[in-house]
Amino acid sequence: MGVDRATMVSLIDGLEEHGLAERRRSPQDCRKNIVELTAAGQYCLRRAEKARRAVERRFLAPLDEAAASLVRALQTLVLAG
Repeated sequence: MGVDRATMVSLIDGLEEHGLAERRRSPQDCRKNIVELTAAGQYCLRRAEKARRAVERRFLAPLDEAAASLVRALQTLVLAG
């Protein structure tokens, strides 16, 4: 993700403080943590994704049919990168 370790720890700490994620030790390697979304975190993610899609639709509305092509092209670039 391109995030340094200290920043990632801080981000996960914040998610845990808000009840959105939890971390636990890996059963295979006690030096590693497994981070999972809680039910509240999954709900928050679904709401955020719904809001993102709505904003994207409004932003791209002036492009009409070209918007779908643009989104597919951008997704292709992201996946290829």
